[in-house]
Amino acid sequence: MSGGEDPWGGLVFDGTGRLVDLGGEFTVETFGPPPPMRWVPVTDVPQVYGQRVCVVKPGEPLYDLRAVTEVYSSGGGTYLNLVEEWRWYYWLDLPEDQRPEVVPRAISWPTRHVWVQVPDNWGS
Repeated sequence: MSGGEDPWGGLVFDGTGRLVDLGGEFTVETFGPPPPMRWVPVTDVPQVYGQRVCVVKPGEPLYDLRAVTEVYSSGGGTYLNLVEEWRWYYWLDLPEDQRPEVVPRAISWPTRHVWVQVPDNWGS
């Protein structure tokens, strides 16, 4: 590109909100918003490993958590292990040969306090 040319100068929005290149080289499509989400009890979902969850407790709910196990039984109750989302993504980002088998710093929570985020049309 030579001095002062705007690399985006040929891009405009068409009547449907799509970004198009007037030069005809490419188009950038948009897909609209993601589906609405809702919260369901973690025991209603068959597999929760890696899913976004929330813990409801007195005061404010705890958001930005990930399930790092499936639901399991212990001592007469049902539980699952959770970590903060940043820890989940840090663990995923590690090279596989350096990644611990389980996500470090997981905390066990009783399932009665845990809700999982699912698409609004889930289960229908």
